[in-house]
Amino acid sequence: MRRHPSLIRLALMLKSTSTAAYRALRDSGVINLPGERTLYDYEHAVPRSDGIFTDKLNNLGVQVQSSEHDYQQFHSLLMDEIYISKKLVYRKSDGRLIGYVKLSEVESKIENLRESIKNGCISERAPEVASKILAYMVKGCTKSVKEVIAAFTTGCLTKELLYSRTWQVIRACEGVGIKILAVVCDRSAINRGFIGLHTPATEAAYGVVFDTVNLCALDRRFFFISDPPHLLKTIRNCFSKSGQSPKCTRLLTVDGEFVEWKTIVRLYLEDVQSIVRRGPKLNAQNVYLNSYTCMKVSYAAQVLSRTFGLDLQSRNWPGTKSTASFVLKVNDFFDCLNGAHSIYLESKRLILVWHVIRVLTM
Repeated sequence: MRRHPSLIRLALMLKSTSTAAYRALRDSGVINLPGERTLYDYEHAVPRSDGIFTDKLNNLGVQVQSSEHDYQQFHSLLMDEIYISKKLVYRKSDGRLIGYVKLSEVESKIENLRESIKNGCISERAPEVASKILAYMVKGCTKSVKEVIAAFTTGCLTKELLYSRTWQVIRACEGVGIKILAVVCDRSAINRGFIGLHTPATEAAYGVVFDTVNLCALDRRFFFISDPPHLLKTIRNCFSKSGQSPKCTRLLTVDGEFVEWKTIVRLYLEDVQSIVRRGPKLNAQNVYLNSYTCMKVSYAAQVLSRTFGLDLQSRNWPGTKSTASFVLKVNDFFDCLNGAHSIYLESKRLILVWHVIRVLTM
């Protein structure tokens, strides 16, 4: 059977999301999906490897160079670590074992020297099994471009290694005409150390580094931007540890009033048995946090929402006015970074981005 390419892409997306769900949907007969063996041929059309995906980057560079306007060549570089299982993978195409941390020759020599100094003897260091993948994605500022262009297997990532890898990717992007305007990452300790290694192009208070000169294009700067969902999770996690109980590690204060997590718990307990609730999304999962729920952005957005803030504000509980104001301000902050999309708003946003780019490149 010959299938439309859109159906093949849909099948690949479903299978990559959940293999069990794909099998159940295919066995149900609701839709005639291709078999897993057929999808395997499509998945492995391009050999998987770590490092910079040169072929994909070159194709993306051709698309960018054919852009109608110059400002459409500006992109953001997103980077993040993905935790993987420590298992070796056998690549059938060339018979190689993959899954080890891949270092350059110089980095390997440095690691061997460190191990020799630590152990007091000179010996070759055994290859380290990777536990994480450092992935880089290019996203267009004014175009709907979103492609993963590089992935590096890593173990214990350091800020120096992250610096080397990131500039390697930036050089490759600039070499094919993809202009990097910003680097977007979360606020982990390694990422903060990586940003601190750069010389700021603009002096800021408290030694904050938010921009630097692009070494691949000295007439341009690029900026360091914190990932908004990670910021929202960080705010919620700090909020959840605020209180006067022995388990709390901080006590937030706004306008002389305490901002405590027990207010959230109280609101949930008072409404949990009600048939009609003003805040139906407030449930046990986003009130009693654990190692899994504290990483979910959706749970943080449900607590720090306008619905919950107005509900708490309407109850007029003593000592909760600042908590309600805090929640509403965090909701407004996230809305500024998560606006609605429409043709009208998109045209306005393009004009704004174009003016910003002109100012930055002058």
